[in-house]
Amino acid sequence: MANPRYEKGARAERELVIMATSLGLKATRSAGSKGPFDVAISGAEHRWLVNIKCGTWAGPSERLALAVYCSEWTTGVLACRTRALWRYRYLRRDGSMGLIETKPPWEYAD
Repeated sequence: MANPRYEKGARAERELVIMATSLGLKATRSAGSKGPFDVAISGAEHRWLVNIKCGTWAGPSERLALAVYCSEWTTGVLACRTRALWRYRYLRRDGSMGLIETKPPWEYAD
């Protein structure tokens, strides 16, 4: 029997990939990865690396690990899914979190 927490997270990752691709963006899920991000989303001129959690936000060490990958063209995003509601936060260069938003940042760009 599969781990229910893993299955819940994998469903959230697949859902986010579908939401991004429906907007015409490229989205890739890093299945089974233990890396700092779960989904990479690419637009015409920008890329978002997304750390997804269900019911909580990524902890300080995970945020710092993701911040290392961020650059001028790549933005770290934290996503939290609770039931049917998605919430998003930008990740700052120091690993701190921005304000909570209900629309994903890739809907504002490109």
